[in-house]
Amino acid sequence: MKAAWLHQAGHPRLLVFFAGWGMDPTPFRRLASRRWDVLVYYDFRCLDEIPCLAELAAYPEMALAAWSLGCAAANRVAHERGWTFSRSVAINGTLVPEDEQAGIPARWIAATALGLADGGWQKFVRRLCPDARAREVFDGGLPGRDWRGAAEELQCLRRFPPPDACLFDVALVSEQDRIILPENQRRCWDRYAVPTFSLPGPHYAFPLWTHWEEVLACSG
Repeated sequence: MKAAWLHQAGHPRLLVFFAGWGMDPTPFRRLASRRWDVLVYYDFRCLDEIPCLAELAAYPEMALAAWSLGCAAANRVAHERGWTFSRSVAINGTLVPEDEQAGIPARWIAATALGLADGGWQKFVRRLCPDARAREVFDGGLPGRDWRGAAEELQCLRRFPPPDACLFDVALVSEQDRIILPENQRRCWDRYAVPTFSLPGPHYAFPLWTHWEEVLACSG
């Protein structure tokens, strides 16, 4: 994994954010934070090496937010490391990245992986941000990942098995999500007795918010 600080102002509380597949910190830098330092993890090709562990240990309180396939990575890493959070919210994600009923169908993932070198990323972004507002915000902070690395990451994520336990308190589901179908998200969270709440808009839900505190407020 890789890590980057979105906000590091000496707050006593840390928000750990797991970004989605193919992302880096750039699409999330527009969100401000008043009360939390914010650390983003991304690029989940290898989960054995976790950056910033010493910094995490210094915070008396941590919260978790995760988006898209970052939800599966966050759940796995947090359980392996024994992390605990005062609150945890999943956004348009699933704990089983490749699954016909509770994730992304295998044929969709295979088509995305095969097409990355030939316009596949642009097709993915059109599904990610099908409306003008979401696309405008996303285009204002495009990730700088290379397609080969993204393809490797996707192959790693799709092999994640269903976890035995879930650490999320609540899951947010966008009704116009074209990346992970809303009904599949709900089936996943129902398996783990995680309450779900609806959001308007597409998979890239971040135009709804200007501050990370708004994201956490959705978790109650």
